[in-house]
Amino acid sequence: MTWFLIAFLATFIFSVSNYVDKYLLSKHFPEKGEGALILYSTLFTLVILPFIFIIEPNVLSVSVSSIAVLLSGGIIASISILLYLKALSVNDTSTVVPFLQLIPVFGYSLGYFILHESLSVNQILAGIFIIFGSVLLSLNFGASEKIKFKTKLFYLMFIAPLLTALAQVMYKQAAIGESFVASIFWSFSGFAIFGIFLYIISRNYRAQFINTFRAGKTVLVMNCLNEFMTIVGDIGILYALLLAPAALVMIVGSYQPLIVLILGIMLTLFFPKIIKEKLSVQHLGQKFIAIVIIIVGSYLLIV
Repeated sequence: MTWFLIAFLATFIFSVSNYVDKYLLSKHFPEKGEGALILYSTLFTLVILPFIFIIEPNVLSVSVSSIAVLLSGGIIASISILLYLKALSVNDTSTVVPFLQLIPVFGYSLGYFILHESLSVNQILAGIFIIFGSVLLSLNFGASEKIKFKTKLFYLMFIAPLLTALAQVMYKQAAIGESFVASIFWSFSGFAIFGIFLYIISRNYRAQFINTFRAGKTVLVMNCLNEFMTIVGDIGILYALLLAPAALVMIVGSYQPLIVLILGIMLTLFFPKIIKEKLSVQHLGQKFIAIVIIIVGSYLLIV
């Protein structure tokens, strides 16, 4: 069960990172600061790539076709992160994160076509549960009892998990039979390419990124530590993907909304100046029911 422990640790790291992202967006980049964070997420790989090259200098030993797939997967994963950050900039962390449980659903579907995995009745039923739970999370029950569907949130967090699942399946397909470290090098290179592209074409994102260097050392250090944590989590997931079926690794992410909800409650109660989630009985009840439905669906994927 080594793969499970690695994937669970990565999931915990991602959960902590979710709140660091939310803190930076709400406290230091209150007006559409996703540009700065996506550039940190992608360009930080430029710091890591030389060290990977030192560990595995034979990165060119990977086949050209695998390099193309790994680069494309890194770019697709970067787009997924950007969509996630856009959703997180205007929604609670515990509302956004459970949508990531769509990843194993898409992972199974894509695995059927790309990795030749088959779908059972249980897996199809699980997908229905997870999608229903995600839709429930996109509903906003206001004080007036009028239900408001968050259309933008739903679309952003429907496409983001799809792209994440696609990127992970592409990685596994290309990395099997290749050097693990070399595969990481080319996958992270895809992130770097996307980051450089965004930096060049988007004046707004470039300005947001540059402004973080003027915001003080605290913001800079938090960004760098957060990206380092995320990269450790990414490497953990990529390694676990080579030890177990892709969908099983993705299923471990089902623990993320529960971890995020617990962290959110603790931060709101004890450190409200850092993060403040909505803790009304109505909001917590809705989130709890939706998360339970999602976890039940994820459980059905492995029984």
